[in-house]
Amino acid sequence: MEWGYWRRLGILRSRRLTPSHSLSCSRLAAAYRGTLALRYYDATMDLATEGGSVSLPAYSIDDGHAPRVERATWLGAGDFCTCYLVNGAYVFRFADHAAASAAMRVERCLLPILGDRLAVAVPRVEFAGRRADSGQALMGYKLLPGEPLERAALEGLPPARRAALISQMAEFARHLHDLPPPVAGRCAIPTLHPPTHLAAVMCRARDALRPHLAARRACLAAS
Repeated sequence: MEWGYWRRLGILRSRRLTPSHSLSCSRLAAAYRGTLALRYYDATMDLATEGGSVSLPAYSIDDGHAPRVERATWLGAGDFCTCYLVNGAYVFRFADHAAASAAMRVERCLLPILGDRLAVAVPRVEFAGRRADSGQALMGYKLLPGEPLERAALEGLPPARRAALISQMAEFARHLHDLPPPVAGRCAIPTLHPPTHLAAVMCRARDALRPHLAARRACLAAS
């Protein structure tokens, strides 16, 4: 498994700190104070909407039991999912398209396996369903509290605590990459041939950047 997969999956967080919504959910960040937890979002919080109550999309539950929604606030939206915090305790993740629904199916298979192997707290999916309008997937779990550890906070830790945290992060990565290959097949995790994958990424980057570079050259030539 490559680290890029985790941009949809996690933030390492501390269960000691209070939850914060000023976070970028597509980044992998460290936790503070040594006890780590894995928190999921594919979203970046818009601070302008923090604290505002919103209505959830209509949905149905196919598996498990979802809490009765008394209050929902918008957590964020990314290129895969839209996330809401319900009753201040549950994360509701709505897939935005078919690829996101497929990724959720992988996560639902993978999370219990990771929870038994990793020395971090992993969300336990309590219910799953689908949106009424699009039929795309929905899943939910209890919010894991904590705050992302930014660079300034990491550098501000005492040396011994910083070293212990870095060691814990390294141990997390080692256990993650030690997952046996059959897990990938069992959970239908896509496997990549690195040279082919990287070549395709470079081609997409080239095609996306070429118009902007051409415009930039034209601007420089005219100046």
